[in-house]
Amino acid sequence: MSGGAFPWRDVILALVVLERLAELWVARGNAEALRARGGIEVGAGHYPLLVALHVAWLAALILFVPRHAPIDLVLLALFALLMAGRAWVLVTLGRSWTTRIVTIPGEP
Repeated sequence: MSGGAFPWRDVILALVVLERLAELWVARGNAEALRARGGIEVGAGHYPLLVALHVAWLAALILFVPRHAPIDLVLLALFALLMAGRAWVLVTLGRSWTTRIVTIPGEP
């Protein structure tokens, strides 16, 4: 690698993007399974806005955070803690978790 600091920003962003893509893959399978059990999607019109928000957030990080910017370890630790909470929600909800709102009539 030629001069300069290691591009940790790129590594962190790549990991976040891969994690989000994996979530989308799991969510799609869960949503299909819920629909197969009679699930009904609510608020589907809002979904593209949610996707756009996430894409815009990642794009803003890529476009506006310098590639070799120093990483604030406190903020990175806070983000990791929030990601752990996110993972806990996904695991707790299991097959009921999706990125969409799919409910099955008569079930909580």
